[in-house]
Amino acid sequence: MLVSLDWLKEYTKVDRSVDEYVDRMNITGSKVEFVDYKDENLKDIIVAKIIKKEKHPNADKLSVCTVDIGLGKTETIITAATNIKQGDTIPLALVGAQLLEKKIGVTEFRGITSNGMMCSGEELGLDASVLPKNSEGGIYVFSEELKCGEDALTHLGLHDVVIDFEITNNRPDCQSMIGMAREFAAAFYNPVKVPDAKIKETKSDIGKYLSIEIADPDLCHRYVGRMMKVKKIEQSPLWMQRRLMACGFRPINNIVDVTNYILLEVGQPLHAFDYKMIEGNKIIVRRAKKDEKITTLDGKERACCEDLLLITDTKKGVGIAGIMGGQNSEITNDTQMIVIESAAFNAENIRKSSVKMNMNTDAAALFSKGVNASMSTYAADRAAQLLIQIGACELIEGIIDIYPSPAKPVKIAVDSVWVNKFLGM
Repeated sequence: MLVSLDWLKEYTKVDRSVDEYVDRMNITGSKVEFVDYKDENLKDIIVAKIIKKEKHPNADKLSVCTVDIGLGKTETIITAATNIKQGDTIPLALVGAQLLEKKIGVTEFRGITSNGMMCSGEELGLDASVLPKNSEGGIYVFSEELKCGEDALTHLGLHDVVIDFEITNNRPDCQSMIGMAREFAAAFYNPVKVPDAKIKETKSDIGKYLSIEIADPDLCHRYVGRMMKVKKIEQSPLWMQRRLMACGFRPINNIVDVTNYILLEVGQPLHAFDYKMIEGNKIIVRRAKKDEKITTLDGKERACCEDLLLITDTKKGVGIAGIMGGQNSEITNDTQMIVIESAAFNAENIRKSSVKMNMNTDAAALFSKGVNASMSTYAADRAAQLLIQIGACELIEGIIDIYPSPAKPVKIAVDSVWVNKFLGM
């Protein structure tokens, strides 16, 4: 479990040294595997904007760029990158900057001097697997307008420290930022602040559009559905992108990013379906039929194994429960309405199914350890809240919550006198 200390500040106090956190958390049983100081060997990387891009007169594969570096100043930068254009905002290492193992100097390319270097994500220490598509294999391009001359590392979340914890199978409650915030808070005697996900609603319209049935309640303990109208599908805000990247997730678009954000924040995997692809306006959670097949989001047609749990509509499968969605219901740029799934599936069934199907996904890993069914509505509400907050969607009021056998809250009686005596206090 990767824990960003910058992100952790949203839930509990973070005011100790990294060494203190490592030592105390190791003692409490949350074993630290690795500490990543994101800005190590990075210095003086600024935000710049490309105001002119021209072909190099003496080199076919090079471009000459004039970049705004703030305070009314510009610099000339030579690059071979093909993914940038005039108007893009990028991270720039000026002469004298430290970029991992090298110091940036003045360089001449075929008679033209370059006073710095535009930076790719990998050159800034970001793993290629987490880079947005528009920055893959080239210069990192910011998704927002930023002020030229500002510290680029701040906007990229690279002044952060990320701690990698080994989470044992008996602690699925620690597989989230909120879960780890509770561990940090307990270790350092601090309070925990969980985001309020309440949504103001005056009516329930969702029943006009959708119904949900759990045909196999032994394999699906709870299924919560929310619906949203899509306003626009675009890149998510930079603050969300940098949190996802810090925890090993590639930003995709605002809707997918919110589902991944909730997975990391709450520990509840979510899935979003394109509503228009749900035939019969009904979701049915059932076992796969004999010889049934489904094409998943990765484009592979898969023969369903015995006891595989599917998410279906009235005619076809639209997802493999707890493992991966179906290609036939994925979110596209034409999606107008979405259904958000927040569910609790049988952990043993998901574990066996993911092995039989040879599908090891982040969702399957969490469901295999068991998720807290009491968090299903909170996760759906929090996702809806964030989608509204970032301007991606507007709410269709109401929630569908199918919970055949609600779990009773476990209460443990504690005798403080006995505890103090046992501890010798």
